[in-house]
Amino acid sequence: MSFARSASIAPRCTAGALACALGVLACFASSAHAQWVPNADAFYGKAMKGADGLQPLGDDLFGERVEQQTGSTEFRHVDLSIPTNGDIPVEVARRFRVKLDTPRGFMNQPDYTSHVVGWNWQLDVPYITGTFEQESYTAPNGDVVAGDGWATAEGLAAGQAGRRCSVDRFAPATQNPARSSLYRNFGVSAHHYWNGNNINIPGLGEERMLSMRSIDTRPDTGGPYRGTTRSGWVVGCLPTIRNGTGEGFRVTTPNGTTYYFDHMAKRKAFDLTDGGGNDEEHTLVRRTDYFLFASHAIDRHGNWVEWQYDYLPNPFRLTAIRSSEQISVTLQYTPLGKIQTVDYGKQSWQYLYGAGGAAAPLVGVIRPDGARWTYAYDVRPGSIDVLNYRQLCAYNTLSLSTSVPGNAQDRHVITMTHPAGATGTFTFRNLLHGTQRTPGACRVMSFNSLLIEDIEGVPKAFVSESLVGKQITGPALSTNRNARAAAARRPR
Repeated sequence: MSFARSASIAPRCTAGALACALGVLACFASSAHAQWVPNADAFYGKAMKGADGLQPLGDDLFGERVEQQTGSTEFRHVDLSIPTNGDIPVEVARRFRVKLDTPRGFMNQPDYTSHVVGWNWQLDVPYITGTFEQESYTAPNGDVVAGDGWATAEGLAAGQAGRRCSVDRFAPATQNPARSSLYRNFGVSAHHYWNGNNINIPGLGEERMLSMRSIDTRPDTGGPYRGTTRSGWVVGCLPTIRNGTGEGFRVTTPNGTTYYFDHMAKRKAFDLTDGGGNDEEHTLVRRTDYFLFASHAIDRHGNWVEWQYDYLPNPFRLTAIRSSEQISVTLQYTPLGKIQTVDYGKQSWQYLYGAGGAAAPLVGVIRPDGARWTYAYDVRPGSIDVLNYRQLCAYNTLSLSTSVPGNAQDRHVITMTHPAGATGTFTFRNLLHGTQRTPGACRVMSFNSLLIEDIEGVPKAFVSESLVGKQITGPALSTNRNARAAAARRPR
């Protein structure tokens, strides 16, 4: 694939080119020639030599990002980052989001097809994602049942299921679960099973896609625009996508870079139930996580980067990253669909996994110089308190509070060893957090002599895996402990 680019562009260096033994590398000097292309071997050799003059690693060497209210944590590690002349990063980065493991029944078997870097890790690449009704499934009696898929209520009302972008509202339709005697009469509205569409752009973060209002700022050219975000990213539409049907999205950031989201992938999500069980009778909405990955992006100067993916049946597999500066990074996979190597020139990054088949965890990443990341996980299924903190709109913190020692099943430990030798031990607990001054209500309803609860808007309380302890140890280091009191806030 080729994209237009300008004839002469002043070269520009990007910081954070490659993580090395003593820290994040400084910016590299580049040639003044507009067609400067980094040589893979020279680039890596210079990176390692440049490590000698850098400052020691700080407390954030493990790449954790902690949400201060709840203690929710995500780790981001960059394995390869190549400096370019443009505004679009050329890198292989991965994220690990510590999250509550939802209890599973036979209706809610996990889908590991997207875990190409091991259990709960994912590549940090540009994508748009949302959770919608599963487009089709086979019921226990053998019937094939059709669902909406990634469709909007507005598009379905117009008889155009593929209109997921060119609409005024991105929300899906209310579902009427005919199998449920409790909910078939009044339906399940979108806000119960859909959490909005989120846009992820590496280096900028993840933001919710919002409908464009008349008062929202938008560019004078390139429209029409249908959506925006809190940071002013604007969303236009693509008429087709590459790995499915219907519309795609075009997102332009304030610096003038445009991303084209048109590669479809999907994975099974946890189904929404009425709380009475995970069988067919109690299932309200069968759900699927849909992704539209960016196939390419172009900055305001015409520099481009493209991400190449497999098609069905392996649409989550990123196979190559290429750029207008003749950069080429390729990825190889194991027979189980996990990344085995990332190759740039003669340099290779190797990925190691533990036992578990398709659910195997990432346990190590070996860099070209032989240094490595290592990972160990002590993650447990969670106690019964996680399921029973809310009963008919009444809340009880049970063991889900830092004011009590807690249940051993609710404590999880993740240990990481940095290529420089330092080891970080992170301790998490399932804790109950309350919300304040948020729109929402919970009411108890009677139906056929049964009492059920119906929650509208933002719940009064929720459970999150919260960071409660951090410890860094290593050669020539005194133990650095950082105990975080992510105390449960009392629901109101």
